[in-house]
Amino acid sequence: MRNLSVWNVEKILKKKFPFGFWFYNPYLKQHVLLGDGGAHFCDKDFNLLFKEPKLRYMETAQFVDDDLCVFVKTSSSSVIIYSIQKKEIIYRVSLRIPKKYGEGKTCEVNCAFYCKKTNSLIFNVWYDHVYTTEWRASKHGIFAYDITNKKYTEIVPDGVNTDECFDYKDTYAFYVSHSLLSEGKACTIGFDLYVVDSNLSVKKVQLDTKHLAGKTMDFDEERGLMVFHDKEDIFDGYMYYGDGTEFTAIDLDGNEQPWKPLRRYQKKLQTVKRSEIDFEDYIDKNGIDEYVAKNLSEEELEGTAEELLQSGYNWALNKIEQKAKTAGAELYDFLGNEQIAEVEGILYSVGWLQAEIENGGIEQYFSNGDKKEFDLLINALTAVGAVETAGVIKKGARMVANFNKKENSELYERDKFYERLEKLGDDLTEDYAVLTIKYLVGKAQ
Repeated sequence: MRNLSVWNVEKILKKKFPFGFWFYNPYLKQHVLLGDGGAHFCDKDFNLLFKEPKLRYMETAQFVDDDLCVFVKTSSSSVIIYSIQKKEIIYRVSLRIPKKYGEGKTCEVNCAFYCKKTNSLIFNVWYDHVYTTEWRASKHGIFAYDITNKKYTEIVPDGVNTDECFDYKDTYAFYVSHSLLSEGKACTIGFDLYVVDSNLSVKKVQLDTKHLAGKTMDFDEERGLMVFHDKEDIFDGYMYYGDGTEFTAIDLDGNEQPWKPLRRYQKKLQTVKRSEIDFEDYIDKNGIDEYVAKNLSEEELEGTAEELLQSGYNWALNKIEQKAKTAGAELYDFLGNEQIAEVEGILYSVGWLQAEIENGGIEQYFSNGDKKEFDLLINALTAVGAVETAGVIKKGARMVANFNKKENSELYERDKFYERLEKLGDDLTEDYAVLTIKYLVGKAQ
C-alpha cells in the first residue's frame, strides 16, 4: 500500500523528490517512489539507488520477494512484473474481463498482486458490466488471472471498491471503508476487509470502528498488521515518525494485537515551507524564467516539473480561452492561431497530454483528440527537444487515422484497438515535462 506522500518525506528529511507516492519493500528494506517521471528506488534512508524511467505513470506496487515487483499503470488495465536484479520488465499484460462476467470494454485495475504458488495475478478492478453505444453500467470486483492458462476467475463480485490493498505471506487483503454523507461531510460508518489466500478462497472480515475513526491506517509489512495511529504521525512501513503512543493494530483475521514501533525516529520532524506552484499569477508579471530561477534549483526543477507543467497548462488554457473569446471563436477552432504565443501553445499542448495520461492513460489522449491537436503536440514536443515522445505521438496518430478509415463500429474491435494504443505508453520513457520547462526557461532568458 502507499505509505508516504512526497510531502511527508520532505517533512521528515527536507529532501525534494518528484511528485508521487512511496511504497515500502520489506524484503530489501527499501523505498520506491512512483511518479510521472518513473520509479525511484531508494534505500531505507531515502537515498537514491537508481531510477527506472520504464515505470512511468505507475499507481500501485507490490513486492513479491527480494527481486520481483508488481506495478499497475495509472487508470489502465496494464499490469507489469519487474525484476530489480535485472532492472527490466519481465512480464506485462492488459487485463480484460471475460464476457461471462460483463462486457469488460472499459477496464481499470486498482491494484494487483502476483501469487508465485499459482503463477496468477489477483486484482481489484472496475469494469463495464453493460456496454453499448447508448448505455453503460459498471461494477467493481476481485478477480484472479491464471498467467499459464490465461483464464480468469471471479473471487468477489460487484461491490468492492478498495481504499487500500496489501499482502502478507501469500495472503492478499483488500481494505474497504464505507461512508455516508452527513451535513455535507463524508462520515465513515464501517470498515471491511476481503482476505484472499493463494487457493483463491476468500473471507470477509468486518472491523470494529470504535477505535478506528479519525485515525490514519498504515500497514506493517514486517508483522502483517494494520496499524491505526494519530493522523499527525507518519509510519512508512519501516520507521515511525512522531510522538504517538496510542495504537490499534489489527491482524488479517480482524483481531486486535499488541503493537509498538520497532523503530522510532529520534529527531524532531522538520517544518517544511513549500511554496505553491502557481504560474497563473507569477508568469504574467515576471515570466517563467524568473519564477524558476528564484524558486527552484536544478534538482528541484526536475522534482517539480510535472506540477509546473500542470499549472502552466491551466495558465495557458485560460489565456487561449480569453483570446478565442475576444476573437469570437470557439477554443478548438482557435488552436494554432498566430495570436497564441509560443509559451502558451507549448504549455497547452504538452500539459494536456500529461493531464490525459494521468487521468486515463495515453489511449485516453488519442480517444479525445484529433489530427489537428496531434500535429500541434508533435510540433510542441519537437520544439522542446522531446523527440522520442514526439515519435510515440506520431505513431499513435497514424494508428488512429488508419483505424478511422475502416469505419469499424464493432465494440470488440474498438476495444482491441485501444488496447494496442495503451501499449504505446510503455515507450514514454522520456521526461518531456522537464524538457518542456527547461526549454521555455531558456527561451525566456
